[in-house]
Amino acid sequence: MPWNAPALSRSPSPTRPDGGNKKEGNCPAPTPKTSNGEPGATTNEQSGSKLPRLTRSNTFGRKSRKQSSKDASSAAEDFSVLPSAVKTVKEILQTPGSPSGSFKKVKDEMWDGYKIIDADYQKSDRFSSKSGQQKTNVIRQSLLPFLRKHKERCSNHVPPEILEKRTRILHKWWAGLLQALQNRHAQQALAGADRPVYLEAISHIVSRSEWRTAPSTFAPLSDRQPLSAKSVSSASISSSSSNFSLQKSVQHNIKVLYIRMLYDTLAYVVEKMALRSAPSHLVAFAGKVCAYAFYFCPSVAEMLIGLWGLQPTVLRRVRPQFGIARTGNLQQIAEEIVCEFPESLHSLGYSTLATLVRQLKNPTKPPVGVSVDWNGPWTSRWCGRDSDLLFVFFKWYHILMADFLPSDSTLTARLCTPGYVHVLAQMLSLIDITIHRNVLGHVDTSSTTFEDLLNSSPSLPIPVRNGGRGMAEHKLIILLGDMLFDSHEGSRDLYATSFVTMLKAAVRKTRLYDADACFQICDILEEVLPMLSRANKQGLGNYIDWEFWLQVSQTMIKSENNMTELRIISFLYTAWGIFNDTEERKKLVCVDWLLSPQIWNRFFCHWCPMVRAYWMRLMCWRLGRYDGDATSVDTEILKTMLLRLRTGYAHHTRMRQSFESGTGRPSSTAPCLPAPSRRLVILRNDTISQPSGVLLDGIIPSTPFSANPGSLLRTHCVPTLASLGENAPPPPEEETASSKRWSQIRSVFGFKSPEKPAMPRRASVNGSGAQDLDLDKPLPVPRVLACFKFSLEWIDRPVFGSERVLGLSRLPAQAQRFLDALPEDQQVGEIQVEEERDLHWTYVGRALAEWVLVIVEFESFFERRKMEGKECDREVETPTLMVEPMRKF
Repeated sequence: MPWNAPALSRSPSPTRPDGGNKKEGNCPAPTPKTSNGEPGATTNEQSGSKLPRLTRSNTFGRKSRKQSSKDASSAAEDFSVLPSAVKTVKEILQTPGSPSGSFKKVKDEMWDGYKIIDADYQKSDRFSSKSGQQKTNVIRQSLLPFLRKHKERCSNHVPPEILEKRTRILHKWWAGLLQALQNRHAQQALAGADRPVYLEAISHIVSRSEWRTAPSTFAPLSDRQPLSAKSVSSASISSSSSNFSLQKSVQHNIKVLYIRMLYDTLAYVVEKMALRSAPSHLVAFAGKVCAYAFYFCPSVAEMLIGLWGLQPTVLRRVRPQFGIARTGNLQQIAEEIVCEFPESLHSLGYSTLATLVRQLKNPTKPPVGVSVDWNGPWTSRWCGRDSDLLFVFFKWYHILMADFLPSDSTLTARLCTPGYVHVLAQMLSLIDITIHRNVLGHVDTSSTTFEDLLNSSPSLPIPVRNGGRGMAEHKLIILLGDMLFDSHEGSRDLYATSFVTMLKAAVRKTRLYDADACFQICDILEEVLPMLSRANKQGLGNYIDWEFWLQVSQTMIKSENNMTELRIISFLYTAWGIFNDTEERKKLVCVDWLLSPQIWNRFFCHWCPMVRAYWMRLMCWRLGRYDGDATSVDTEILKTMLLRLRTGYAHHTRMRQSFESGTGRPSSTAPCLPAPSRRLVILRNDTISQPSGVLLDGIIPSTPFSANPGSLLRTHCVPTLASLGENAPPPPEEETASSKRWSQIRSVFGFKSPEKPAMPRRASVNGSGAQDLDLDKPLPVPRVLACFKFSLEWIDRPVFGSERVLGLSRLPAQAQRFLDALPEDQQVGEIQVEEERDLHWTYVGRALAEWVLVIVEFESFFERRKMEGKECDREVETPTLMVEPMRKF
């Protein structure tokens, strides 16, 4: 059912001059026009019939004295009758002292388009009486092209009478489209393929600038006229006051219409979101409507915030991220910021934490006269569970927030924005759930017996780390990429700052020894840091706090959990190019951190063979790779790395001599496998992954990759001049699914398929002896870049010997030759060490033997790729190193 609007008094519609009983709402009077065909001021002589006299009601929500007996559908058709709380421009112009001659007849450049869509709406009959296909054709051919063409067209400095005519036409279409969507009659129900067209049209109408023109409080801050620009001369006081009175009345009319239609649309959206399944285009439309209703409809923001169920503990974690103390009072700043927003949001401005918590404890009252099931099944989608609804709302909330917030506002001023703290708290809750999520949920193990543990019963649940969808499909991360590169500058900065600050708040709450949470943090950073780094390179803003994230990595690597150690090493390996963007940061990460004696000795001689294998590949492929050019920082890194290797070899020599003399422990030189009967090998990984699921706003790739290898990455054939000639043959017919099915049936019953005539070769365009085009030749397939990865694979038998004779440790061949070519005083020689009681040196012999195998693997891969066509070391790919293969073991 459509929304039961507040009963507004309406005067009875006058009868027609010819004595008919048909109301003017069904037969609108012709629009008065000037000599040029443009709309002008309405007068009694121009109008064929009188407009209904509308009385003003005292309040918006008070019931009228007379209520119409029509149902909601017929009320939606009566578009020419405005609520009684407004006055038409004609009545104002007829009032004594009205500014009837103060407005010049300005030509409306968009009126031709409005006149066309108004005529299409009323062509032959009312829009609501047409069939579904006729409605869709009118929308596609007339309304949508007009709305798309003038999407960014501003409606400022438009005379009030013209502005009202525009909004009347938009209101007709909005109400008609919404009525068609709500129609449940079988004969007039819309087809599923036509609903996205209706939703797109309403979405464009909702965001039209005619509803939010200055001096309305709904107008964006950039469109409002500054106080210094207003005329204050005594000669123009009378005309200015008259103009302001007319504009104020028109703006009141538009505001009442806009709020009423937003209420109706919100009721439809809530009803549809309560269903079990909702298509992606409907979810995207619902998120936008919720954001607009949040800003412009009274009492809606309080209801939507109350449905989140925010806890005071989450709200307290938001404030410190903006540098505000616990007892900080932002009352003065809040008054300056809140006054720029619509009146319905003034109560949600942030001043103190105590006031905010007190407001959450107060029961929320639903909007008066709105029949919406606020606490229905749709709340799960609204809270962000398995739906894009909340994330689309986040997008439009920040877009609208940028319209009312001053561009030079500080982070403290942003926090005072109405509803902003609540949105940040809900975003923080979602990030907390992502980091600390439990895929299997609560598992009841009360019936598990000791025999189940011994026999490894299949009924025993096995926890899976990071199960379900990947982090790249997380809606907040998808929304971050959308806002960074496809949004306006103001909203881009607002959302990026909101996401980064809440991510830092969630990381600060994470414990070091929570291995699953640390795993998730690395997964998030692997997706977020490349986006933020790309935005920084394109000049869109610097949102990476390197000091904080380096401190997080340094703290995380101190964990004694092997999975956390492996994940942070893999994260550094993957994000290496981002961490080492500048020479200063490269020296800080490599020399001062990773190659420091404490970190090197711990991980190079780690007790776990898997951790040693990952660490050595990080050192060899990232720090020890030399591609022909090196800066002073690169030279220092290579020299420090060789110094650490020679120090380890010196300790191994010392331990072997001590063991031979009978005073020390042995130092084994037998290399270990990373895991029993498994080893890390480099495999080619050229698979093209098709995006699974639906991205944000229901965006699905229009041309997904085909499973046929011959059609992978096949370029589309662009028509040339030769293909447009008279002798050009028709394009080859593609084999459809039905033709394949019939061909299979023919083969079963023994029928022969009809043979297609051979396609002749096309002659040259000018008929000369030029080379003919061969149609049988396949289209060129673009070159695919090779991709390699380290994979943990099974081996049938051990490939390593028991003990090995170790020589002097070295770097990969290219880097070692570079260091050997340095002057004598800059080279690293042999190192003599004294006895130390460091337990890390226990596995130094095994580590040096495994380092030799890593060097051999590195050099063999380079030789093989050069034999396959690579010209230099720089073109050789770097295999990826992930921890995902570890989880299934």
